[in-house]
Amino acid sequence: MRRSSIILPIALLTAAVGCGADDAGLDAYRRAVPTSAALSVDVPAGTKEATPGQAAQALTAQRAGLYNLTYTISRQANGWIGAGLQIVEAIVDYPPTSFEAGRAVWGPFTPALEPLSWTLEVTKTGEETYAYVLSARDKDQANDPMQAILSGTSVKGAGAPSVVGGYRGQYTLNFSALHALDAELYSETGTMLARYDLTGNERRLEMTLQDFVDDGDPAQDAEYGYVERADGSGEFRIAGLTDLEEDDSAQEHVVVRSTWNAQGAGRADAEFSGGNLSASVTATECWDPSFARSFYQDTIQGQLPGGELASCAFATAIDPDFELDLDLQSN
Repeated sequence: MRRSSIILPIALLTAAVGCGADDAGLDAYRRAVPTSAALSVDVPAGTKEATPGQAAQALTAQRAGLYNLTYTISRQANGWIGAGLQIVEAIVDYPPTSFEAGRAVWGPFTPALEPLSWTLEVTKTGEETYAYVLSARDKDQANDPMQAILSGTSVKGAGAPSVVGGYRGQYTLNFSALHALDAELYSETGTMLARYDLTGNERRLEMTLQDFVDDGDPAQDAEYGYVERADGSGEFRIAGLTDLEEDDSAQEHVVVRSTWNAQGAGRADAEFSGGNLSASVTATECWDPSFARSFYQDTIQGQLPGGELASCAFATAIDPDFELDLDLQSN
């Protein structure tokens, strides 16, 4: 999937927002809104040097297929995360239009060549809790109400020991609302819900796409779960519908659970069912630090098996029931 068209106005925002000295206390309102970098899915990439013996275990010089799938979908997920959040980041770099009584407001303003006017509001709702809304409307309809495009809540963690943020929360991105304002420029419809926890020494993220349509493709629902630890190891869970045969005949249900260590060596367990499949298919694949396949097997021998499971960096699959279990009402 291509990067969402919602990020196009970013370069134009600086022409529409003034600059000046920071208001006292405003940084807390800025930090309450997550950044795209803090929520990015960081699956290891590039060529890594294998430790002695691991390169010899690789079955092929080619990248492991389930690793490639994990990496590709992580890039798509980052495109959805960047949609909206990068606009917010560009806005909060500048002083607000008003800042009083626990509320900071940027806008409304209209970037040059942008068909929409934008407003960002960040409200302090408790001692360490905030709510934020990014809204838009047709620039030629000044009397129309603003339509919420991105809205969320965040709470600062007790002690905030994390070096990556110190907040946990959730937000919804309404692609359909933006599409209704300008269908030609913003082609996607549907919604995305993101839930995150940056209060510990791990980055944890869940994303859900609902009735998501991109440029005429079939509507899809999908779920993603991500954990990154301080040493660079992590997990990424993917669940959704896709047409494996790419013939528009039917969509199969796909679940992929991938995990990797600090050196990049990893394992993925996948299950495919429904659609044109007469029975469910499972597959397990492992890769070395250079991402070359070191073990593979599936239940229908769709590909030749090879390697030893004992050579995998992980002897078992990760927990299939990944959940953040966030409590947004407490510190």
